[in-house]
Formats: sequence, structure tokens, C-alpha cells
Amino acid sequence: MRTTFLPALVLAVLLGTAWNATAQPAPWEPERSTAGWVFTPAVGLGGLWDSNTTLVVKGGEQLKEWVGLVNPRGEIAFNGQHTHFDLGYSGALEAYQTLAALTRYDQAGRLSLRHQASPRLAFTGDSSVNLNPTTERLQIGSVPFENVGSTLVDNRGAASYSLSQRTSITGSYNLEWISFDRQPTSLSTLQGGHSHTVLGTVSHVLNSRASIGGSYSFEHANTGGGFVIVNVQDAIGTVSYQLAAHTSVMGGAGLSQLNIPQVGEVQRGPSLHARLTHQYNRTQIEIGYDRSFVPSWSFGGTSTNEELRTSAFFPITNRVSVNLGVSYSRNDPIISTGDLLGLNSWWTGGSVGYAAARWLRIEGFYNGSFQDSTARGEVNRRRIGIQIVTSKPVRIQ
Repeated sequence: MRTTFLPALVLAVLLGTAWNATAQPAPWEPERSTAGWVFTPAVGLGGLWDSNTTLVVKGGEQLKEWVGLVNPRGEIAFNGQHTHFDLGYSGALEAYQTLAALTRYDQAGRLSLRHQASPRLAFTGDSSVNLNPTTERLQIGSVPFENVGSTLVDNRGAASYSLSQRTSITGSYNLEWISFDRQPTSLSTLQGGHSHTVLGTVSHVLNSRASIGGSYSFEHANTGGGFVIVNVQDAIGTVSYQLAAHTSVMGGAGLSQLNIPQVGEVQRGPSLHARLTHQYNRTQIEIGYDRSFVPSWSFGGTSTNEELRTSAFFPITNRVSVNLGVSYSRNDPIISTGDLLGLNSWWTGGSVGYAAARWLRIEGFYNGSFQDSTARGEVNRRRIGIQIVTSKPVRIQ
């Protein structure tokens, strides 16, 4: 069985997507393998309890509230011999019972395309848009938790080519754009920005269990509302090893360099990546660690970012499944054109789903978020709820 850097990266992205889904009550339907075109309309109805509706810091008056939930969604997918296409939309109306001013409508959209042009050449493309009522739901470690509307757009495209049975190369491009609603807050310098990242990787299979490779990436970011330029370069060597039939590990180490042209400052440091993945039938488990330089979307400048993530999906029975996830992010500022912002952030989430019928599913969910920042102090939030989801796939002839 071939173990390469690209499959490990793809699996990490898929599991990362699964983890994000636990932070909200299942915004997407599971991917289907039905051939041809399939349209899947769905709607979820339920409620949740919110322990800190306005993200007040520890010691302040935290407003607790029961919230009604309506989640309409729809997806259209195509599965062909060489091509997969998926387009989806999900909205979530959260109706607060006594704090009506907090009633909001979250929205998310995604587009995915995979095409095997030839036995050696493959293309992938992914695009997502998320409109959230708070910064905490973005799950970005370099952003302080605030009760501020946030928009995140993420576009990725990649091409992979097999030079031989053992060697493959991949090139990808990523555009990320983030913005915040303009409204008075205690952190009025939430300014957003955008970044362009180009990544090239090469992987060579040594034997049935091990492969080696390397990657180089260059990120050009406009932060601080577009007035601060940050350039980050990463060069990493990687090793992948298959521990068992369904378990693999990947590690990478290298050098990261950042530069802020306005101040003529250059910093260098280690760049580290590690993944442990297990996949058997429908069970999926991932543990990941990353350390690198990242741009700051709040005050401009940059910081050293360390992230530790774990996620797991377990089918208990044919009808019952469990989805769990924990993510930790630590940001230490090393260069700043303004305020120095240190952040320690945790996200925990879990859901239990019961398929009462092919068209009916009951989901119980929980997510918690915690952040300690030098700007605001400690912020805690817990949300727990239940919803009933109806969906009916329709084949399009």
C-alpha cells in the first residue's frame, strides 16, 4: 500500500473538516457515493443552551439563554468515473428567547471538485465561505474571541502528477480572506486581511511502508486591514511510515522565515509538523501538531503559532455514531506593528447521531470554547443542544 505525503495531507484536510463540523450541529450531510447527479435537501429543527451569549470575559455578567435552532441546507453532488463535484449551502437561524437582539442567521457554503485527468494527473479544488456571528466560531488561533460578525473565505486548488510508480509531485495555491463587521468593540482593531500561499511538494516511496519527501511554501499576506505586508517561507523535509494496515504516521521538520518589509525585520525559526492517522471502515482518528509563523488577522504583524488537534469518528452501531474533537492553539507575538497579543485557545466538541430512519436523524451536540488573551483576559463559552434532521436524496436523471 502506497504511503505518500499527498494522501496524508488529504486525509488531514478531510479530518480537519470533520472536526469543524462538531463545533456546530452537523452543517453538512455525509458524502455519498451514488453514481450520477444527486440533490439532497435537508432541514434541522431543535434547540440549544448557550452559557455566554455575548462572550463576556470571566468576572463579568455572563448572559445565559435557551436558543431555538432552524437549519435549512441543500447539496447537489455528481459522481462520475473520473470526476466528483459537490456544491452545498447551509444556514442556521438561532432564535434567542429573551435576548431577541442576538438572533442571527449563520451561513456557510462549500464547493468541491476532484478530477482524475489521467492515471498520472489529478486535479482538486475546494472553496468555502463562512459567515459567523462571533470570531470564536472561526476557530483561528490568531484571532481574539469577540462578539463580532466575521466572514472567512478559503479557496484552494491543487494538481498532482506521478512521475513514476514511486515518485509524485504536487503544486497548490490557497487564497484566504477574512473580514470583520464594523462595530464598536473592546478590540476595535480587528481589521482582517487576505493571504496568498503557493505550496510545492515531492514524495518518493521507499517501500510498502515508508516514503520520504519535502515541501516548500511561500505565503504573502496583507494584514492590519491591508496596510501590513507579511511574507512567510517554509521549507520542510517529511517522512511517512505505515505502522499497521490502517494506521500511519507522518512527521516533518524544517526552517521557517518571515519578513515584514515595512520595518525591514526578518525572523527565522523551526517549522514542525506531525500526524498520526487511523482509518478502518468508517472509523477515523487523527492527532496532529503544527508549529510555524502565521500572520495576525487582528492587529497586524505575525506570531509563532502552535496547534494540537485530535478528532475521532466512531460508528457504534449501524444507526448510532459518535464524533469527537479537541483543538488547542497558542500564539506568541514575535513581531508587531502595534499591540502585542498573546492568545491561548481551546475548542472542544462532540456529537452523537441516531439514524431513526433513512430520512430522519436525531443529533445531540456539545461544543465549548476557552481563550486566555493578554488583551481581554479569560473568555469561556459552552453550547449544548439537540436537533432532528430530515433529508431525502433525489437522483437527477
